Amino acid sequence: MPTIRMVDESDGDAAGDALSAVVTQRGRGANFYRMYANSPGTLDTACALIWNLWDAVVVDRATIELTILRVSQLVGAEYEWVHHRQMALDAGLSESKIVMLDRWSESEVFSARERALLALVDASVTETTIPPAVVSEFQHHFADDEAVDLFTVIGLYRTIGQMLVGFNIELEPWARRTGNEWRGPTAQQAVAHE
Repeated sequence: MPTIRMVDESDGDAAGDALSAVVTQRGRGANFYRMYANSPGTLDTACALIWNLWDAVVVDRATIELTILRVSQLVGAEYEWVHHRQMALDAGLSESKIVMLDRWSESEVFSARERALLALVDASVTETTIPPAVVSEFQHHFADDEAVDLFTVIGLYRTIGQMLVGFNIELEPWARRTGNEWRGPTAQQAVAHE
């Protein structure tokens, strides 16, 4: 059960109105938006940043989704994983990469570019300071504009994942479908890892 109010469009307050605006724009009020609507200004800002990262960055969508899926594994955010798994497939990320993501460093399915990115994701989420060698290898494969976009995706989705786990946000019934099974640690295991 969520530990924060789940805003409803019919609440008749600023939060409900903010959620209604998102539903009008995106088509449905996922629990993620219902959580964020507790702070209408933050909801507007977060949506603008998220939608820009999805729609206007120079990095291809499959790489963004690979990043989001790995972040969700590391922070234990099942909600984030389930919502982005199909998006990753739709963007062209292969099923084999999704299946092997938790063991990426042992797998041959990832390119050198993807491995450099995944090493950066792991270090960004699990370390206090990212080792310079990890950043250097990452920058060898990504242009400066791509690097800024990807660092932003990592930081944003780490924060979102931690909010989803911290507030115990549950999956919507429509989000639970075969094939989107969670491929990461439980929230408790993720916290113990840090």
